[in-house]
Amino acid sequence: MLKIIIPFLFLTTVVKAADIGLSVRALGMGNAYTSVVNNSDAIYYNPAGLAKMNGYNWTIIDPALGVNKAESLSEYQDLFDDTSDISSIMNQLYGDSLTLYTGLKSLMSIGGLSFGVYGIADMNFLVNNPALPNIDTAYRVDYGFVFGWGLELVPDMLDIGIQTRRVARQGGSVPIGVATIATLDSATIENELDRAGSGYAFDVGANLSFPGALKPTISFSWRDMGNTSFTPDDGKTAPSDVKQEQIIGLGLNFESTLMDIKPAIDYRFLNDSNIQLGKKLNMGVELSMPLIDIRAGLHQGYYTLGTSFDLWMFRVDAATYGVELGEYPGQLEDRRYMVQFAFEFGIDPGSFSFFKLSRPSIKNHRRKLRR
Repeated sequence: MLKIIIPFLFLTTVVKAADIGLSVRALGMGNAYTSVVNNSDAIYYNPAGLAKMNGYNWTIIDPALGVNKAESLSEYQDLFDDTSDISSIMNQLYGDSLTLYTGLKSLMSIGGLSFGVYGIADMNFLVNNPALPNIDTAYRVDYGFVFGWGLELVPDMLDIGIQTRRVARQGGSVPIGVATIATLDSATIENELDRAGSGYAFDVGANLSFPGALKPTISFSWRDMGNTSFTPDDGKTAPSDVKQEQIIGLGLNFESTLMDIKPAIDYRFLNDSNIQLGKKLNMGVELSMPLIDIRAGLHQGYYTLGTSFDLWMFRVDAATYGVELGEYPGQLEDRRYMVQFAFEFGIDPGSFSFFKLSRPSIKNHRRKLRR
């Protein structure tokens, strides 16, 4: 039976997945995104950023795919194809993980109002504990709808925003030991992984900007306020609560004719003293040019790199980043790779009282080049 679980999880990831706000652009710059997000993704990272949206913008679809390393899939397949020496194979995989991610979303913004549908699916396997090897197994499928509103409270200085979303979640996590795999007794595993329920989440955010050549912005985002809990589906166990998270960020924006430079830093998990400092700090920088963006940063102590290519309504984002699987930075890195394809368009009121088509996340200097 367990041989069926792994491909089932993979198919679930591929078929039912959709993306909720995991921006490849953000990952490329170390996930330091709270104070610099300037497109419809603000609804997921900091709804105050929606206050800067103008006109009508539509992210039609933006499928994303991610994996940590291609060879991991074949290594784990060997584990479930040959159960004659499970302990030996698991020891060879100690510290090795398999991560798969896929998804998409569709968002429409009218001025500071934004709404849409989303989903996300991912799965992760990690072999740990060399004395008595086991696999930490987890998978998640989320989908639902989202609504956000950003308001310019003090012109060119203070923006605020709110967001609410409905989350339908299926999945869970459980350690799988050697004995379980050897006997293929998977009933307990399936029951734990088959959690399902739905709930509502709420986020708030604020941006405080100051005049000057670098346009400094201090941001605050409170995600999953009061924790997000789930009502179980009939006959199911509810998924675990999502803990609230508070983030403070600082971003700068230097604009020129040919290039924008945006350095940023986020300090996350303000409300959780149990998380190591190195896992709380994210920092990055983005260099934006007319057709290409280049990004770099640090995420949980590991480097990140990213790039984007813009072709009017079509954009490709790619990034690599590291995730700490241990308790402290530098203990156990999981290097991941993601690519995202976005189809977007916007209608902004232009000069001379007519409308212009443009990319909703386009930079100011790119708009100028098109006029």
